Amino acid sequence: MKLKIEKLGRIQRAEIDVRPLTVLIGPNNTNKTWTAYAMYGLLQFLSKKLTGINFVGEPGEEVTDTTRARLKEAVKPFIAALNAEPTPSRLEYVINVLHEDTDYDFIHVMDHESIYRLLGVRNQGKSKASASLRLSPTELATSILSFELVFEKSLNRLEIKTNRRRTLEDGKTEDSSVLTSRINETWTEQKVFEMLHSQFWNRIEHVIVFPAERNGILPIWPLITVSDKIEIPFPVVEFARFLGIAQATAPVGLMNSSQSHLSALLKKVLGGEIAYVSIQDQKRLVFRTGNAEVPLQVAASLSRAVAGLSIYIERFFQPDDTLIIDELEMNAHPQAQVALTEFIAALVNAGVRVVLTTHSPYVVDHLNNLMEASRAAAEKREELAQKFTLKTPSSFISPEKVAVHAFQEESPEGEVTVREVLNRQTGLIDWSTFSRVSEHITNLYSDILRSSEEDT
Repeated sequence: MKLKIEKLGRIQRAEIDVRPLTVLIGPNNTNKTWTAYAMYGLLQFLSKKLTGINFVGEPGEEVTDTTRARLKEAVKPFIAALNAEPTPSRLEYVINVLHEDTDYDFIHVMDHESIYRLLGVRNQGKSKASASLRLSPTELATSILSFELVFEKSLNRLEIKTNRRRTLEDGKTEDSSVLTSRINETWTEQKVFEMLHSQFWNRIEHVIVFPAERNGILPIWPLITVSDKIEIPFPVVEFARFLGIAQATAPVGLMNSSQSHLSALLKKVLGGEIAYVSIQDQKRLVFRTGNAEVPLQVAASLSRAVAGLSIYIERFFQPDDTLIIDELEMNAHPQAQVALTEFIAALVNAGVRVVLTTHSPYVVDHLNNLMEASRAAAEKREELAQKFTLKTPSSFISPEKVAVHAFQEESPEGEVTVREVLNRQTGLIDWSTFSRVSEHITNLYSDILRSSEEDT
């Protein structure tokens, strides 16, 4: 995947390589969060499972024209039958495989109006910000096998059953179907086409965002989802909505092996578990460790920061999901940051795409360790894993799955440039954005010592 942004905040132009694990690092106020949010908005177009607001942006012109032409041609016989006199009381039609001859990239774009609506701010300047995402069909785990259209005249109802195939990590495939139903007084060719076109883009099961404000959102999410009087970023609203959906969603009856493994790892990170309990006919989140149980709002800040991830693993996890996490290390002790880094690597190895921002040298340093450990011989991996916090080789991640981009200001309050800092030859991350601060502190201490010696 390639993310391109222009005139976004202090960034004039940047092209970002998006891999299964994409890490954005750099000083405050360099538009890392805006970039991560743009990524969320662009990818959200490909998932309708948890979204509560109309999609922002549009498919790129090249893909729009190609897709529209193919879909319009494929649906022509159905439209002709729908317009026949008399109209059949029930009309069934199947559009077979559309994806197998798809050799073009998917491109999704957002203009400045969409971007600023996404960010929840008014565009007060003249900046014509834009963002686009290009991805090949092979980067989409889910493909469309066929559409089954059913029109019932008595109800003026059109149903579209989208038959999909997901490619799993082990190369096996899993088929599923999604049924969408709408009623219209008059079904025009354009209305049928728009409904079909919308289903064509539904390729990712879940795209979920975890904003930096997540700790504060937990106790007040119902207020955020119903308020239209405050301007807040779209991802913040979506996280609040995610919590509401999660509360009304039952956990899966039986976790698959990846889900169980990830759940166990997260419990190690937290030293306990996040759970829903019923209190006066209402569900409440609690943190549970041993025999002790406390309401989540008074639990340790790490538990609150990771609660959303815990809920996701328990109730929504699918191997082709995408998570956007702003400030992964928020409220975490350095040891917990190390454990979280291992957990995220295991999550990515389970097939989930993750884009995260961080200010933590511990996260970046430990990611180097995990990438280097992935080179270890198979017979040594289990023994080596015992030296790590979560003690599992499932956290060892290939550098090929990782991209790290540094956001650097050219001058104070000046333009911000974005560059990849993972050396593909050595497999190591250049984390000078952190080391400069460490060097300054060390040099400052030396200057203080010299000054003290001169005084004596």
